[in-house]
This record gives sequence, structure tokens and C-alpha cells, in this order.
Amino acid sequence: MGFLHQLHLLLWKNISLKRRGPWVLAFEIFIPLVLFFILLGLRQKKPAIPVKEVCKCHCAFVLC
Repeated sequence: MGFLHQLHLLLWKNISLKRRGPWVLAFEIFIPLVLFFILLGLRQKKPAIPVKEVCKCHCAFVLC
């Protein structure tokens, strides 16, 4: 059995399983979107922590 035939059968099986459970498919799409928007909202709500500037000395790792 070739690779493309196996891929075709796997995709066909996946599509047929998704048709049987439309609610599961909806949750598979809906839950990651909700989590993404929650993280997006939290990130916009709290500003980033400022970083101290580093001296332009011979060593970039030394703080002045």
C-alpha cells in the first residue's frame, strides 16, 4: 500500500468521523478561539515589563 493511498484513506476516515460528530468539531474550533482571545485580552490589559538599558561598554552583559 503506497503512501498516497494511506493518506487518502486516513483523510477519508477523518472526514467521515467529523461528519458524525458536528458538536465535537464545533468545540475543537471554538475552544482554541476562546482561549486565544482570552490571552489576547490579558496581554493588552497589562503592559510589558520595561527592561533596563545596558551600557555600551566593552562588555554588553554589565549593567551600569
